[in-house]
Amino acid sequence: MVVLRHTLEHIQSPHKFLSLLQSVFNEDATIFIEVPRYEWTEQNKLIFDLTYEHVNYFSEKSLSSLFITTIDQNNFFDGQYQYCLAKLNSLSDKEWRHFDEKHKWEDLSLAPYLDEFKLKVQNLHDGSRYWVWGGATKGVLFLKHLADIYPDVFRKVVGVVDINEKKQGLFTPNTGIMIVSPRDFFKSATKNDTVIVMNPNYLNEIRKEIENNAKHPIKVTQF
Repeated sequence: MVVLRHTLEHIQSPHKFLSLLQSVFNEDATIFIEVPRYEWTEQNKLIFDLTYEHVNYFSEKSLSSLFITTIDQNNFFDGQYQYCLAKLNSLSDKEWRHFDEKHKWEDLSLAPYLDEFKLKVQNLHDGSRYWVWGGATKGVLFLKHLADIYPDVFRKVVGVVDINEKKQGLFTPNTGIMIVSPRDFFKSATKNDTVIVMNPNYLNEIRKEIENNAKHPIKVTQF
């Protein structure tokens, strides 16, 4: 079994990379591929899901097109991610060999993504201070766009909360916001601070943790 979890979206030539794996591993090997699901990003118009770290964005159709047939394919994590299970000997270049000749390229307009971002920022609670819960890609790029488009709101961000101990005590790239542990957040949070949850899948979990541990009323919202 070959497992590629959140790998293929970072590789410039995915089919060539899979061909390499095919030559390395037993031709009867099974491969499990997990990548972000473009349909979810497009549906929610999340500009911070379009990241400099990703050189590929797979729809369900394009992911399955890597193989003649798949054993299983579906989405999960509330539609944010998708997976594909197939035999490596089922790898196909039918849709990839002459891709530039067969497919008409279309420019992706970022205007709807920016419009949605601006709308959500305007709908944030009007708090005196903000905390961003989540110091991964979503949080990092959210802060970058916020600093560029709404510098007055950005200046109200006092910290980023993340459970990853390796990030705690460090700063977000480009924007330089301190990343703290949940424990340090609860020590520093003040009355009517607003927490912005970057991934909606964790909203209920984070809200419950705040309700159980906060010393003051804390507003919680998702972006």
